[in-house]
Parts: sequence; C-alpha cells; structure tokens
Amino acid sequence: MIWNRFLETGNADRRSGQERRRSTMPSEDLYLMLTARRYRNMNATLEQHLRSATGISVSAQTVRNRLHSVDMYARRPMVCVTLTARHRCVRREWATEHMN
Repeated sequence: MIWNRFLETGNADRRSGQERRRSTMPSEDLYLMLTARRYRNMNATLEQHLRSATGISVSAQTVRNRLHSVDMYARRPMVCVTLTARHRCVRREWATEHMN
C-alpha cells in the first residue's frame, strides 16, 4: 500500500487530511484565548465555560494545548515583600548576632 503510493507519487508520506480531527474550531480557540485573558485567575474551569457557550466538551489538556499554541502558559505570580534598605540592615544585624 505504501509502496504503491510511493510508486504513484514518489512520496510515501501520509496523505493530507488523514490526521485526527481537532476537537475545537478556530473560533472556539479564539473564545478560549479571550476568556483566559479576561479571567486571568481561572484555570481548568475554562472547559466548563466553553461547554456552556458552545456545547462542546473538551478536556483540560485540550484547553492547555490551545492556550500554549498562542503562548499563554500558567504562571504563578511572585509573592514576596520587597526588602527596603532598613529591612536589609535589620536582617544583617540579626544574622551577625546569631552567627554563633
């Protein structure tokens, strides 16, 4: 079968259109992207939003894949208190007192 295709076309690659169908259309991908940007702290509930809006149920991995394709990744914001010069001075004093 592959040999016959190679003899006919000179190429043994898969035929176009033989891949697995996408579970979402480009318009639904756009909806996911806009919803993710609008609600920044929302995670896997995006799939529920898509289901309620379009009636299509997709997995959380599909949502992640679609968001990764537009360079949107899950990032945790850095939560820390910025240290002032006074903070650093007090910490240095404490460290020298408790060195031994």
